[in-house]
Amino acid sequence: RKCQVRRFFPEIAISHTDVMQIDNCISRGNKILFLDTRNSTVVCSSCNGAKNNKMKSVQRAIDTIVIAREGQKAFDEMVALDMAKCINHNWGKRWWLEEQIQALEKRVENYKV
Repeated sequence: RKCQVRRFFPEIAISHTDVMQIDNCISRGNKILFLDTRNSTVVCSSCNGAKNNKMKSVQRAIDTIVIAREGQKAFDEMVALDMAKCINHNWGKRWWLEEQIQALEKRVENYKV
């Protein structure tokens, strides 16, 4: 795995690292999207830190990567959920977490093909 910001936006002046992390395009504070893999992008620790420190070029790069990968419609749906500040009443319930794990496992299997 490589930093997706580095891969798609090499012109952004940042000292990339070899430490990979998962960035959530929409904050993990939104429990509706917390485990949604559409919301996740592999980035280096420098890019993740820069985004968290509000470096606009990295924020926009990650948004652009998510839109290219998931489509504008999916991105808009995630933004709408975030703006609505919906509460996930099922967060922490075993059956909901098991459904999320199954969905994540299925997505991982699709990547292995």
